[in-house]
Order: sequence, then C-alpha cells, then structure tokens
Amino acid sequence: MTDSSTALVFKSNLTTPSNTVLSTLALFHLPGVGATRYHKLIEWFGSAEAAVSGDRKLLNAAGVKPDAVKLLDDYLLNGLDSDIGRLIARDLDWAEMPGNDVMVIDDHDYPPLLKHIDSPPPVLFIRGARPLLGEPQLAIVGSRNPSIDGKENAYRFAKAIVNVGMTVTSGMALGVDGAAHRGAIDGNGHTVAVVGTGADITYPARHRALSTEIVERGVILSELPLGTQPHPSNFPRRNRIISALSLGVLVVEASPKSGSLITAHCALDQGREVYAIPGSIHNPMARGCHQLLRQGAKLVESSEDIFEEISSLLAFHQLMRNESTLPPSINSSNANSSNTNPSITNSPSADCSSIQLTADLFTSEQIDDTQALATDLTESEKALLGFLGYDVVSVDLAVERSELSAEEVSILLMSLELKGLVQSVPGGFQKVRDSITA
Repeated sequence: MTDSSTALVFKSNLTTPSNTVLSTLALFHLPGVGATRYHKLIEWFGSAEAAVSGDRKLLNAAGVKPDAVKLLDDYLLNGLDSDIGRLIARDLDWAEMPGNDVMVIDDHDYPPLLKHIDSPPPVLFIRGARPLLGEPQLAIVGSRNPSIDGKENAYRFAKAIVNVGMTVTSGMALGVDGAAHRGAIDGNGHTVAVVGTGADITYPARHRALSTEIVERGVILSELPLGTQPHPSNFPRRNRIISALSLGVLVVEASPKSGSLITAHCALDQGREVYAIPGSIHNPMARGCHQLLRQGAKLVESSEDIFEEISSLLAFHQLMRNESTLPPSINSSNANSSNTNPSITNSPSADCSSIQLTADLFTSEQIDDTQALATDLTESEKALLGFLGYDVVSVDLAVERSELSAEEVSILLMSLELKGLVQSVPGGFQKVRDSITA
C-alpha cells in the first residue's frame, strides 16, 4: 500500500493504490454523492475509508440513498468485481496510460487554491503535467462567439501573461477560451484547460489538435467521471474550478448571459480579483464586461494593467499555499476576507454555490452571430461580416483579415451596407448594433 499523500500517478512501476485512494473513488462513484455530500461524509466519519465501511444508518442520515449503500456493500464484498469496483478499475486503467493521472483530495499535489473553496472536488482527472496545477495562474475567459478584436485581445493578453511566468487557465471552449490557450502556447508558456466533460472526451471536436498541444505544454483537467459527455449543467461546475485555480479572472468579451460571468462571480465568491476589458457600446458581447465594470471589476486596457498587480497576486498565491493544511472552514473565511469588490459579491448572481445550472445560461453563447443574421446573405458576405468588429475597421484591415482583394472587399462592404448590416464611418466600416437579433 502507498501512503495517502503519495502522488497518485498509477504508472506500471507503482505499487497498489492506497485505501484512501480506493475509498475516495468508491464514494466519488456512488449515485447521489457529489462534492458537497462527500465532504459531509468526511466530516461525519473522519475519512473516506471510515465512510465506506461505516454505520449504514449514519450513511442514510448523511443523505446516501439505500440503493447506494447496497452498492457500497457489494464493493466491500467483491472489490473491483463489483459495479463500483469496475468504475474504479476503469479509472486506474486510464491513469496507467502515458500522460494521464488521477488525483484525490488527500494527495499532497492537490492544488492548494482549489482546496480552499467550499466543497472542492474530491477527485481530479488529469492529462498533462500535474505540478502546473500548483503554479500561479490567471484565468482568461469570454464569449464563444467573440468579435475578431475580442479574439485578438484574448490571444495577445495570454501571450503577455505567460511571458511574466504565469500560467493561463481557461475552459477550452470555442472563441475566447481557444484564443487564450493558443496565445499561451505560442508564447512558449503553460496553459490549463478545465473541461466540462470527462477528461477522456475532447469537446468541442474541432479543438482536438489544440487539446493535444495543451497536454504537451500544460494540463487538461476535469472533476467529472470518465466518459461524461457535454451537458449544459456541467459548465457552471467547470467555471468554478477555473476561477478557484486562478489568482484572478480576466473577462475579455461576454454577453450579459454569458457563462463567463458565472466564472467572474465565482471568482469573487472565492476572494479572487476580477478584471474586464471594455468594448464598443454597439457590441452586445461587451455588455457583460461593462456590467462587471459598473459593479466594481478592475478595468484593463493593456497587459501592463495586470502586471502592476503581479506582486500582490503572487503574495496571495504564496499565502494560500502556506495555508493549504488549514481546515476548510478557516481557508474559506480567509479567502472571502480578501475580496476587494463587495459590490459584485452582493449582487444576486454572485454566490457561486447558488447559481442555477440551467441550459438557458448558455443559449446566447452557443449561437454563432452569423446564424442570427438575414438568411439572404451570401457565404462571402457572411465570412466578411465575421471579420468586422463593432469598432471601426478600415478597408485595408478588412482585406488583411479576409485575404480577399481590395475590390472584392469593397463590393461586399457595399452590399452589406445596403442590407443594413454595416455602416460607413470615418476611417472605415463597422458592424451595426441591429445586425444581431438575439
């Protein structure tokens, strides 16, 4: 048996995993036992091993259903040949594959900042370099359908952040997330992707190549069981981990219903800093950032605005690392006391634990701008419109972005203007506010 604090890598040259690891995985796979109930069981029984073999009436009183208790009894009797045991065996087999890892909350490498939040995940599934999870991180999040300027900002800020030695953390979604991961990689830095699926699932599929690069230069992380498919309710859970791992959260572009605002409010609930980039008043994807700024988020116009706070962020990181052995109740109070934006945490949606995990939170973010536009657009018009932002874009810049000729761009811009989707302004053209129906 290995000690419970031994790094759980499960490579072929390691000994059998400890009872702590096996018992934690057994509770993790019990139906109806999420992170909150898991920690309640630990509080009542003192350890995962004691909970697995503990008084059955007490398990029922702690909220474990009778059918789940029967599964535990079967596991104690038949081990890895039981229903729960087979799930554990799958986890261990997966962890034996190169680059894969399973980490339980008692592991000495468990990220200290994540351990400080209310009901931290009892199990983490990891692809990549697990030590990075304990390094200073800054989250960069935003719309799945950003303007081209928003995408460029995410890329540029990520590239700058890794150049000062911090790791960029995001959610591997389309749009801002993908641009942030790409910027970190192109900047020869490290990046962490927290996903809303099982760690063995690549979502979205078009990020398959990006996910491979992330594993090579960072970490893909999930608290969800292997094989978990994408579902709207998974992503708020994912967002709370993104913010918890990070010293601060930078929101690049977001609509008022964006999941990125969930990440921001979780960050404040966890005592983290929130930064937001302002945008054009005509850009619906800037309204979420403007909302955060009105509520007290720190306005960011360049990476230097964040660099000015690096020292205080790193000091906070060291403080949290030093307190990693404190009881969760003390950790939680310390984290909350560091919150410098009470106006945001007092807002109705600020409590991360009370967020409604409903599909409507994601509706506006899952619809591409061009899908809501007039149906009579040609493919060329749709493509060019995607290259235009809500700020002024010159014809030369539109040519550069689209890789079309100046004549082709001019004809397309004229057509889009006649259809009321762009307007001519001093210095070039810009997308108009009413071009999106959402």
